[in-house]
Parts: sequence; C-alpha cells; structure tokens
Amino acid sequence: MGLFEVHRLVEAWPSLRSIQNLRELLKNHRQVEGVWLLQGHVIIAYKSIRNDEHEVYIFDQVPLNAVSDNGCDPVGVASKIIAVLMIDSTHIAIIEFNGLVHIMKFTSESLQWKNIQILQLNGGQGGVVNAMITAHGQLMYCIEDGTDEWCHSVCIETLQHQENGKFLLSNHTSLISNCPLFQFFTVDSGVWMIPSTGTTAPQNLMLYWKNSTDFIKSYIYNFQDRQCDNDLCGIKNLKVLCRRTAWQWSKQCDSRYIVSLCVHPISKHFLILLNDGTIYQLIWRDGSCINHLVVHLKDFTTRYPSPKSWYSSSSTPLQLFVCHTYFGLCLHGELRLYDSMSGEFVWECDDLDDTSTQLLTTPSMVSSPVPLPVTLWNQSGIYVLQCKRITDHAQMFVDSLFPITTNADETTPGDYLDNGEL
Repeated sequence: MGLFEVHRLVEAWPSLRSIQNLRELLKNHRQVEGVWLLQGHVIIAYKSIRNDEHEVYIFDQVPLNAVSDNGCDPVGVASKIIAVLMIDSTHIAIIEFNGLVHIMKFTSESLQWKNIQILQLNGGQGGVVNAMITAHGQLMYCIEDGTDEWCHSVCIETLQHQENGKFLLSNHTSLISNCPLFQFFTVDSGVWMIPSTGTTAPQNLMLYWKNSTDFIKSYIYNFQDRQCDNDLCGIKNLKVLCRRTAWQWSKQCDSRYIVSLCVHPISKHFLILLNDGTIYQLIWRDGSCINHLVVHLKDFTTRYPSPKSWYSSSSTPLQLFVCHTYFGLCLHGELRLYDSMSGEFVWECDDLDDTSTQLLTTPSMVSSPVPLPVTLWNQSGIYVLQCKRITDHAQMFVDSLFPITTNADETTPGDYLDNGEL
C-alpha cells in the first residue's frame, strides 16, 4: 500500500460542471494551447482547427444541486492565451499574446463568469510571451519584439483594484531589455527570473527582482560557494551585462549542472535540482543570496544517469515539484517521491507514463494563496496526486509491523501487547 494515489480530477472535484465537455476538449489535445488549475476552476485555452479561432473554456466547481452537463460557453479571444492568473478569490486575468488582459469575475449568485473589463499591457508594443502576478499584486510579463532570441524585455505594471470595482494598470517599468525569454518563479520577497530552456543565455545565469522596486541583481550560480551574488549596477541591457561578466560564467568548471527548478508552495523558497540529485534552496537574506543544501536524492543518478540541463536543452522533461513533505520528480508522467529529510525513495507511479503527459507548473499555481494539488494532464484527462487518508496510513503502518504470512503460528498484535513489546 502506497502513501499516495493518483485520481482523476473529476473524482477529487465531483461537483465540477460540464465534465463531458472537458473530456471532449482534452481528447483533441493537439489543439489545447494551455491548461490552468485555480481554486475551484479549470481553464482550457483551445485553438479550433476548423476556423483558426482561439477560445477559452472555464469549468467550475459548483454546489452539487447545481451541477449540469449543459456545456459552458467559450470566451472568444483574438490571439493565443499566454497566462491565466488569479487576482483574488473572485477575479482572474486572462492574458493574450497581443497584450490584452481580460478581467473576469465569478459571481456566486449566478455561478457564471462575467468579462468586466479589458486592459492593455505595454501599450500594445510587442507580443506578451509570459506573465505572472507577484506577491504584492504587480503584473510582471515578458514581451518579444522581433525574431532574434535576445529580442525580449521584462516589464512590470501595477494592477490596482479601484473602489468602483474596475481595475487600473499603471506605473509601467521596463526592468530588463535585450534578453532571452524568461521563466518567473515567485518567492515572498521577490521574483527569480531564469532564462527559459534551450536559450543561449550564459550557463547558470539568474536574475533576482525585489518586490515593489526596480532593484535587480544578477547571479552566476556557483555550486561551491554559499553566497553567489553580483550587482547589476544599473545595467538594464542584458547583452551588455553578459559581456561585462563573461569572465565569471566562462570559468565555470564544475561538472554539475541545473536540471530543474521550482518554488516550495508553503515556504516559498526557490529550489534547484542538480544532475547529481542534490537539491539546494536559494534564500534572499540581508541583500545577499544564500545557497543552502537541502537534501540529496539517494537513487537519483541510478534512475536518471544523464538528465538534460535546464540551460542547454530545448526541453527539460524531468520536473521537480513538492507534495506535502516530499520532493517529487515527474518524467513524461512517471512520478517518484522522495523523503525531504533523508532523500530516500518512498513511492512511484507510472500509470500516466506517456509523452503527452504534462505537469502543471504555471505561475498561477506557485503564487496561489492556497497550495493547489500536484496536477497533470494528457488527452485522457486531468489528474491530481493526493495523499491517502490518515486511516490508510495507520493501516499501512500496522501492516508493516505485522506482515501477513501463511504461518499458522504467526504472532498477532494482541500477543505483542500481552508481552509488553509495544
């Protein structure tokens, strides 16, 4: 008996509305452009092959007496959906490639979504390719303006909820220019910006932005030193920064490299997995970044002898995640969990082992006020990883103490209790 089990989302959320429509969309998974899981809601971005239109479908948990399979009306959009972000318990922001931000509100009375407002990011200049909401409610996004790999910029704007119920975007600031596409990882004190997989950024380059400021530091991650920081010195052109710090990243000689990254859903610490199975956390403290060893996963190199590097691969199928007090790895839907203290392997599941299986690791999840379940999806459906009930854990513990055998003289728990051995 294992500690965990994988369930279909419809089993974990039995009051999810329009389940049949959701199944039909996922069957045509090549047309699915994105899947997002928010508190009580599933959002599917879909591109119709028939008319080449982009649509958004929202499926909600509703009271059991209100569940129906009458379908849900799609929200038509003009371009590809880049992100779906939760603003608060009733509002979400749907962000398009063209920079349009659809503010939608869910009303508990009608159990329906209403598109209350459309805003524009960056004055419509360039295409938005990544976006997230910071811990302080600011909207950070990455835009591309050209075809060159280093044609991106990172900007930030304040998203303010006004007294009249409307939202306002203000205080546009350009943080970085002439950079590759960045992935964002939200922590309590700020945001880590990491070049996306497959870019030609310097090996182990990281940028850190402090909340509600234009303060940014650059790092060349060093596996040997506990502290690894370099001032950006006011440089906003990343190409210029890389040329000035070339001597630092070009001298990297450690055989280890970064495989995967994630944010702990509770502590909000930034976690890094290396190719030798070591997990570190980066902690921002007193203006410096501290590199702290967390644990070494015992059988990692045996199980994954040649994992792809985050920086040199066009895709990094091995993904690190956190589930309760365990570290997890996902490779094409194959799940493995390790004890976070000892690094010992504790559980695995290959029921979803398929190249189309994806682990949801969107910014909307890491910045969620309540940790969301570990979620995967493929053409067969959406699945969640859940810890078994306490009673199941207790039964598993008892079974491990008193394994069932065919020996007629086996000792029962009562015998142990009578002898005072428990």
